Amino acid sequence: MSSNLYYLEVNIIALIVLGILYNNERKKLARTVEQKSFNLIIVSVIMVVAMDTIMWVVNGHNFIGAFAFNWIASTVYYFFNCFVPFSWFFYVVVYCNLYQRYFETKRKYILILPLFINTVMAIINYFTHWMFYIDEANMYVRGDLFIIPSVLALLYLLLAACVIFRKYKVVVGEEERGKMKTMMTFMVLPILGAIVQIEVYGVSLIWIGATLSILMVFINIQNSQITTDMLTGLNNRYQFNRYLNKVFLIENEREDDGLILIDVNKFKTINDIYGHLVGDEALIKTSIILKDCCNKHKSFLARYGGDEFIIVCKDKDHQELIYLINEKITEFNDMNKEVFKLSLSIGYAAFKDPMVKTIDELVAHADREMYVNKKNYQEQMKLDLK
Repeated sequence: MSSNLYYLEVNIIALIVLGILYNNERKKLARTVEQKSFNLIIVSVIMVVAMDTIMWVVNGHNFIGAFAFNWIASTVYYFFNCFVPFSWFFYVVVYCNLYQRYFETKRKYILILPLFINTVMAIINYFTHWMFYIDEANMYVRGDLFIIPSVLALLYLLLAACVIFRKYKVVVGEEERGKMKTMMTFMVLPILGAIVQIEVYGVSLIWIGATLSILMVFINIQNSQITTDMLTGLNNRYQFNRYLNKVFLIENEREDDGLILIDVNKFKTINDIYGHLVGDEALIKTSIILKDCCNKHKSFLARYGGDEFIIVCKDKDHQELIYLINEKITEFNDMNKEVFKLSLSIGYAAFKDPMVKTIDELVAHADREMYVNKKNYQEQMKLDLK
């Protein structure tokens, strides 16, 4: 009896924590796909903890409806046992900007397959007793294949871990790497809880572990919002300043680095003709192109302000990176169906330049080069019009 009260108390605490987190997220007016997918995780864990609680309350009792409650709660529990890891994997894919690669191609059918198998098994389990069954004393009993849902759930956790690890290898900066490390720890507590739960029958630790993991990710999200540009998802100017200050303090590393400053040509014209929503779309498309190029060169990228972006890269890579950016912009203009065309003015400054003594001088030097490039672009546009 005391153990049942203990598990009930633990689950109630988990439900309170999850309820507070969900209420906090629900109040946000402009919810992104990332926020919605995170909310899906919270709701899913609330459901599974609620079902787990009902199972503990009714198991072994014989009041009216207890048998039906036990069957229904256990069936729903097994469904969400796999759906929670799937929703975590989905969140990771969205967080890492890989939704199109994973869920807008045929591979989505393969990715959904474990969840589909688990759902079918949960539905037909009443007849097969593969996962579990409820005996005459209204006691939950594991089925012969009870381990399969856990294996299917583990597949999603491992897939999520692979996505995070690949992202970790290409992100630049301690802050970004720290975020990926926090994401990687999400699966640790639930897996430890699952191992104990499988080995020690009657112990339920998976979902309190999942609740603690969600809390860690929530804190990570809150910290991320301080350093992230809300429109583009890139590092913001505050994060850029922090990163550049760190680089500038390490003199040996500083000598190898350079700074690229980028301005979107005729951005005001796009806003004036097509409106600010289209202007925002132009900035988002530009940020996606820049992010793709910077990931390949492991360079730090931030939105500097307005229609300006800034990159910290290795001095030896800057020409290749600038060439790649211009190439990708040309490809976008040739293939896109947007009403606007993209064009960039780019300036560069090397940290080792003897004229550069401070961060402000470094940015100012890149800024001057960028406006020389912009002037050349404007003169070329005039010649094209003649």
